[in-house]
Amino acid sequence: MLTRRLYSLLGLFILLLTGCGSINSPTPPAQVVGTTVYLNKQADSQRSSIVSFTLEGAATGDYTIQATTALSMLRHGHKEFTIDIAEPNEVFFLAFYGYQGPGTYHLAEDINGGDVHLALGTQASWDLASQAGAQCLLTVTQDAPTSTIGVDHMTGSFSCPQLVSNGPHKLPPVRIVHGTFTIAMLVVS
Repeated sequence: MLTRRLYSLLGLFILLLTGCGSINSPTPPAQVVGTTVYLNKQADSQRSSIVSFTLEGAATGDYTIQATTALSMLRHGHKEFTIDIAEPNEVFFLAFYGYQGPGTYHLAEDINGGDVHLALGTQASWDLASQAGAQCLLTVTQDAPTSTIGVDHMTGSFSCPQLVSNGPHKLPPVRIVHGTFTIAMLVVS
């Protein structure tokens, strides 16, 4: 009797699993699990995120970081703004609280939790929040919904007069004199 019930439950479980998915199902919206965000491959290929900037100081030159997995988010009533773009050995992260739509924002840790983090390779990284009173300037020029529910397309520019080294090898500061972004922004809450 117990064996028959176990087989019945197992059969019901398999039936439920096969009924929950389909190969021809429509494209699902973005799913958020913790702070990691997954978009399907079709959405990824249509909405890659790109950050380009010019550095002066300890590292000089023009840099571009591009990612097809959307990690950038608007959270907490669309007030917490986070650009998060990473590829192997390169990371650009910008965050602050107080986003109110397209406009210009001054990012400072003591004002709005503003932070900018830049990593180029495993030995070189710089951070805004490592120094008191430092600020960066962010301008969001466009924030528009896309055809994917919960994903906005954002463009804008940024600059940082000084980011301080925080990597294992202390390097001189860097300055971002011209930065631009085109990103897929996940609207979480």
